[in-house]
Amino acid sequence: MNVLRAHKTGLTLGGVLAVLHGVWVLAVLLGAGQPFLDWIFGLHFLSNPYRVLPFGVGSAVMLLLINFIAGYISGWLWAVFASAVHSGQR
Repeated sequence: MNVLRAHKTGLTLGGVLAVLHGVWVLAVLLGAGQPFLDWIFGLHFLSNPYRVLPFGVGSAVMLLLINFIAGYISGWLWAVFASAVHSGQR
């Protein structure tokens, strides 16, 4: 198993999730969160039962941090599993 590859995969997936949620944080900060959410629900033929709360720095930081950590762990585990499967096929 290549631990460096697992680390890079974890960093990549963690970074992607953090950036995607960073876009959401920016949308909420700019006041575009609720219209975006209403639009997404409308595309799925649903009424939106949710209300976007006011922007909070602490919540924004926690959202980004938790998503980065979850993405890192998921990417790392996936890379370790994939390496184990591929090394078993040789």
